[in-house]
Amino acid sequence: MTTIISLALGPVMMANAEEARPNSLSASEKAAGWQLLFDGRAPTSWRSFGKPAFPGNGWEVSDGWLVKKGGQKPGNIVTRDEFTDFEFSWEWRMARGGNNGVKYFVDEKRGNLGHEYQMLSSPGGKASKSATAGFYAVLAPRDLPETKVAPEINHS
Repeated sequence: MTTIISLALGPVMMANAEEARPNSLSASEKAAGWQLLFDGRAPTSWRSFGKPAFPGNGWEVSDGWLVKKGGQKPGNIVTRDEFTDFEFSWEWRMARGGNNGVKYFVDEKRGNLGHEYQMLSSPGGKASKSATAGFYAVLAPRDLPETKVAPEINHS
Protein backbone atom coordinates (compact mmCIF):
# COMPACT_ATOMS: atom_id res chain seq x y z
CA MET A 1 0.00 0.00 0.00
CA THR A 2 1.28 3.47 -0.86
CA THR A 3 1.02 6.14 1.80
CA ILE A 4 1.01 9.70 0.57
CA ILE A 5 2.28 12.25 3.05
CA SER A 6 2.47 16.00 3.01
CA LEU A 7 4.65 18.09 5.24
CA ALA A 8 3.55 21.63 4.85
CA LEU A 9 6.42 23.38 6.60
CA GLY A 10 4.56 26.48 5.70
CA PRO A 11 1.10 27.42 4.60
CA VAL A 12 0.02 25.32 1.64
CA MET A 13 -0.84 27.52 -1.30
CA MET A 14 -2.65 25.68 -4.07
CA ALA A 15 -3.80 27.19 -7.33
CA ASN A 16 -6.56 24.82 -8.34
CA ALA A 17 -10.33 24.77 -8.23
CA GLU A 18 -10.43 23.02 -4.86
CA GLU A 19 -8.09 25.04 -2.69
CA ALA A 20 -7.10 23.78 0.74
CA ARG A 21 -6.62 26.16 3.63
CA PRO A 22 -3.00 26.60 4.76
CA ASN A 23 -1.67 23.47 6.51
CA SER A 24 -4.70 21.40 5.64
CA LEU A 25 -5.77 18.85 3.06
CA SER A 26 -8.55 19.30 0.53
CA ALA A 27 -11.34 16.73 0.34
CA SER A 28 -9.77 15.20 -2.79
CA GLU A 29 -6.35 14.96 -1.11
CA LYS A 30 -7.91 13.20 1.87
CA ALA A 31 -9.79 10.84 -0.47
CA ALA A 32 -6.51 10.10 -2.28
CA GLY A 33 -4.86 9.06 1.01
CA TRP A 34 -2.69 12.09 1.76
CA GLN A 35 -1.65 12.45 5.41
CA LEU A 36 -0.86 15.90 6.83
CA LEU A 37 2.31 15.95 8.97
CA PHE A 38 2.08 19.54 10.19
CA ASP A 39 -1.10 21.46 10.96
CA GLY A 40 0.52 24.89 11.33
CA ARG A 41 -0.04 24.93 15.09
CA ALA A 42 1.95 22.16 16.79
CA PRO A 43 4.63 19.67 15.69
CA THR A 44 2.74 16.67 17.11
CA SER A 45 3.74 14.37 14.21
CA TRP A 46 7.45 15.03 14.85
CA ARG A 47 10.11 14.16 17.43
CA SER A 48 13.88 14.39 17.81
CA PHE A 49 16.03 11.82 16.03
CA GLY A 50 16.67 9.01 18.52
CA LYS A 51 14.40 10.52 21.19
CA PRO A 52 10.68 10.29 21.99
CA ALA A 53 10.06 14.05 22.37
CA PHE A 54 10.24 17.07 20.09
CA PRO A 55 13.33 19.27 20.77
CA GLY A 56 12.83 21.67 23.68
CA ASN A 57 14.49 24.54 21.84
CA GLY A 58 15.84 25.43 18.42
CA TRP A 59 12.57 24.70 16.59
CA GLU A 60 9.41 26.79 16.81
CA VAL A 61 6.04 27.24 15.15
CA SER A 62 5.68 30.77 13.81
CA ASP A 63 2.86 32.09 11.60
CA GLY A 64 1.93 28.57 10.48
CA TRP A 65 5.52 27.56 9.66
CA LEU A 66 7.75 25.01 11.40
CA VAL A 67 10.96 27.01 11.77
CA LYS A 68 14.50 25.95 12.66
CA LYS A 69 15.89 28.94 14.57
CA GLY A 70 19.13 30.41 13.29
CA GLY A 71 22.29 30.02 15.34
CA GLN A 72 20.98 26.98 17.22
CA LYS A 73 21.65 23.29 16.69
CA PRO A 74 18.53 21.51 17.94
CA GLY A 75 19.24 18.37 15.90
CA ASN A 76 17.25 16.54 13.28
CA ILE A 77 13.54 15.86 13.63
CA VAL A 78 11.80 12.76 12.30
CA THR A 79 8.17 11.73 11.90
CA ARG A 80 6.65 9.73 14.72
CA ASP A 81 5.22 7.30 12.16
CA GLU A 82 7.38 5.30 9.75
CA PHE A 83 6.68 5.25 6.01
CA THR A 84 8.10 2.85 3.44
CA ASP A 85 6.12 3.49 0.26
CA PHE A 86 5.17 7.14 -0.05
CA GLU A 87 4.96 10.34 -2.04
CA PHE A 88 6.25 13.29 -0.06
CA SER A 89 5.38 16.91 -0.76
CA TRP A 90 6.20 20.06 1.21
CA GLU A 91 6.56 23.80 1.01
CA TRP A 92 9.60 25.66 2.26
CA ARG A 93 11.31 29.01 2.30
CA MET A 94 14.67 30.28 3.48
CA ALA A 95 16.86 33.34 3.33
CA ARG A 96 19.30 33.82 0.44
CA GLY A 97 22.31 31.56 0.85
CA GLY A 98 20.44 29.14 3.10
CA ASN A 99 21.26 25.43 3.04
CA ASN A 100 19.06 22.64 4.36
CA GLY A 101 17.65 19.28 3.41
CA VAL A 102 14.94 16.73 3.99
CA LYS A 103 16.13 13.25 4.79
CA TYR A 104 14.17 10.12 4.01
CA PHE A 105 14.57 6.37 4.59
CA VAL A 106 16.03 7.17 8.00
CA ASP A 107 17.12 4.12 10.04
CA GLU A 108 17.47 5.09 13.70
CA LYS A 109 18.46 1.60 14.82
CA ARG A 110 21.65 1.91 12.79
CA GLY A 111 22.07 5.65 13.39
CA ASN A 112 21.58 6.19 9.67
CA LEU A 113 20.21 9.58 8.67
CA GLY A 114 19.16 8.29 5.24
CA HIS A 115 19.11 9.95 1.84
CA GLU A 116 18.89 13.73 1.61
CA TYR A 117 16.87 15.91 -0.73
CA GLN A 118 19.01 19.07 -0.89
CA MET A 119 17.48 22.56 -0.51
CA LEU A 120 19.50 25.70 -1.23
CA SER A 121 18.21 29.23 -1.54
CA SER A 122 20.67 30.28 -4.20
CA PRO A 123 18.67 31.17 -7.31
CA GLY A 124 20.43 30.61 -10.63
CA GLY A 125 22.72 27.79 -9.48
CA LYS A 126 23.94 24.93 -11.63
CA ALA A 127 22.71 21.35 -11.53
CA SER A 128 25.11 19.37 -9.34
CA LYS A 129 25.08 16.72 -6.60
CA SER A 130 24.68 19.54 -4.07
CA ALA A 131 21.98 21.54 -5.91
CA THR A 132 18.37 21.96 -4.85
CA ALA A 133 16.37 18.81 -5.72
CA GLY A 134 19.56 16.75 -5.83
CA PHE A 135 20.13 13.47 -3.99
CA TYR A 136 22.79 15.16 -1.87
CA ALA A 137 26.37 14.13 -2.73
CA VAL A 138 25.08 11.28 -4.93
CA LEU A 139 23.01 12.47 -7.90
CA ALA A 140 22.34 15.84 -9.51
CA PRO A 141 18.72 16.75 -10.35
CA ARG A 142 17.74 16.10 -13.96
CA ASP A 143 15.93 19.43 -14.09
CA LEU A 144 17.10 22.17 -11.74
CA PRO A 145 13.98 23.80 -10.24
CA GLU A 146 13.60 27.54 -9.99
CA THR A 147 14.50 28.42 -6.39
CA LYS A 148 12.88 31.34 -4.63
CA VAL A 149 14.20 33.31 -1.67
CA ALA A 150 12.06 34.01 1.43
CA PRO A 151 9.46 35.31 1.82
CA GLU A 152 8.56 33.54 -1.45
CA ILE A 153 7.62 29.86 -1.14
CA ASN A 154 9.18 26.82 -2.82
CA HIS A 155 7.33 23.57 -3.39
CA SER A 156 9.14 20.23 -3.43
